[in-house]
Amino acid sequence: MRKLDEDVLKAVLERNGLTVAEVIKPLLGTYSNNQMRRAVLSLAGEGFLRIDRTSVPRSVFVHITPQGRQAIA
Repeated sequence: MRKLDEDVLKAVLERNGLTVAEVIKPLLGTYSNNQMRRAVLSLAGEGFLRIDRTSVPRSVFVHITPQGRQAIA
């Protein structure tokens, strides 16, 4: 797993249930917005994160899964 992926998982763990923008904001000095958003989508595809696009219109929320918690333990 790449350092970027680990950093994104840790950020989601600390801010679980917030929007993607709120989760990645503290990492913007280290990584680009596009890099982190691609990492979120990739991690969701691999089952480490769950993305919720239906709760609030025009908002994307991100949650860590048990598999994601285990990956950074």
